[in-house]
Amino acid sequence: GTRELSLPADSSKDVELQAPWDTPRLWSPLDPHLYVLNVELTDRTTGERLDLARERFGFRESWIEGNQMMLNGLPIKLKGATGFVAYWVDGDVQLNRGTRDDADYLDEIGMLASEPVTMVCNSASTHNVDREVFWQTAKTNMIAAIKRVQNHPCILAWDLSNEWYCFLGYSNGANIVGARRLMGLTEVLRAYDPTRWTFYN
Repeated sequence: GTRELSLPADSSKDVELQAPWDTPRLWSPLDPHLYVLNVELTDRTTGERLDLARERFGFRESWIEGNQMMLNGLPIKLKGATGFVAYWVDGDVQLNRGTRDDADYLDEIGMLASEPVTMVCNSASTHNVDREVFWQTAKTNMIAAIKRVQNHPCILAWDLSNEWYCFLGYSNGANIVGARRLMGLTEVLRAYDPTRWTFYN
């Protein structure tokens, strides 16, 4: 699509472009098909290109149905791992923990991954359970982290903590309060990105 804008100097404006896509070729581990989106900014008077942004992406759907994980309408069995090794045997695929800044590579080869997007890890204490600023900062940083990688089809789920909740008992933190704090992260994330599921390590 095309949009024309007239902006005063040193100003900005958010622009949303939409177009129907009736029969996309779905991205999957067996067929990691990627599209490329080009966004070009030109001067209306001269036709000169002022900027060009390119972003690769893929179409795919994933959700949890009862106790079954689904990908593009098919049930999958995920094996968790921290190394880049892929399997597909009777619907058995690997979910790598984190892209390790290799999301482009994982997109290309069809490897699934989760992505850690908070630093809520190994630091459980009464202090950070109770402090509102800790959780507000975690939510802000989480959304910022997601925006960096949200167009990568290889990322199936968001990883929201690492060994945080299990340490609460050692640091006099209230477990029920900690659980509610973690769910608060999920609620904010679901509102921003309802296309992926979340989990806590």
